[in-house]
Amino acid sequence: MVFAVLLGQSRRRASVLETQLRWAEVEHTRLAEAARRANERVLTLTEERKGDRALIGQLWGLVHAGQPKPDRPDVGGGAGVHDIGALRSLAAANGGDLSQVIQQILTPEALNATLQRHADQPAFWVAAASLCGEPAQALNYLESAASRFPESAIAQAALIEAKRALPEADEATLAAIANLRQADPTSSLADHYDAYFRFKEGDVAGAVQAVAAASEKDRFADHRLELLMSRYQCLRENGCSDGGALALSAFSLGFEHLPMLREVSQQALEQAQAAYAAGQLEPALGTADSVARIGRNLSASGRFIIYDRVGIHLQEAALLARRRFLEGAGNAYQVGETDFQLGAVRARSAQIGEMVSAFGGVLATMTDEGIVRYVESAVTHGEFSTLQGLTAAP
Repeated sequence: MVFAVLLGQSRRRASVLETQLRWAEVEHTRLAEAARRANERVLTLTEERKGDRALIGQLWGLVHAGQPKPDRPDVGGGAGVHDIGALRSLAAANGGDLSQVIQQILTPEALNATLQRHADQPAFWVAAASLCGEPAQALNYLESAASRFPESAIAQAALIEAKRALPEADEATLAAIANLRQADPTSSLADHYDAYFRFKEGDVAGAVQAVAAASEKDRFADHRLELLMSRYQCLRENGCSDGGALALSAFSLGFEHLPMLREVSQQALEQAQAAYAAGQLEPALGTADSVARIGRNLSASGRFIIYDRVGIHLQEAALLARRRFLEGAGNAYQVGETDFQLGAVRARSAQIGEMVSAFGGVLATMTDEGIVRYVESAVTHGEFSTLQGLTAAP
């Protein structure tokens, strides 16, 4: 009897061990596959980074050498009169409002003359819209650019952004989304705008599908570097020094589309929560994972710290939702995995916060040459790496 009981217990233990071994083998296979996909993702992002750097080099070459530089009009006493020191004084006199500084430097007549010199380049139409200070005139510039350059991603995206206040997408907006998707099919920006308007119009299922489509594209291209360079050229041709033009272009550059990403992602997570409450765990986890991927892609694609900050916010919100769903389902192992990811995201967020706090003192003492070096390094290597070098303890 005792032997039989012991034998039964032994067999049960052996069965448990076999089950655990099978589970371990399955988990090992899953982790190996995840590692393979991660390596492929890194290789893809590396190639895209190389492409981005090539584009940046071309743009920078146009600014410094390759592009004919027309005579600058006499603005405020001659070319280069607005250097960093002069701009700091103007900014202080205008309560730090850089848009007011731009309006004092760049008159409507001067801006229009600059645009006519570059009328065959869609980025200059978008730059003119961002610099003119008049919403009606800005929309006119953007509508003209979208009509003239249907194949230009920057022109289409800028028009969509200008139309975001509409209660629903009109024909011109829908056409611009389609043009943007065709002009830059590997970027997720068109899918984000598609999701935004679908949520606005009540097409929740279509919006969630568009969010999933956006998450499958590793690139988030919003053409801000191209816009920065075109704005720089407009300001440089109208009395700003190189450093002054770069500083004013970079530090007044708008990122109005990034709050849209946060809004769309938040709405997607609300739908994930509704799915979870209805007992649909897999769809809930799928949508949370989509938002987390969007956050990672945003952090990886942007050259400026703001992309990291928004990307981190999206990742944290998505991972917290994922953790909540998994905890409710009793999946302790994946809860632990998610906690590990959350820790890494929060550590990077704290690091960025410290660097941004330290940057204020560095910026206050920057010369014209320092501003040029800073912006050039930011667009070439990314603002995170640039700030890391500037704010590192000696």
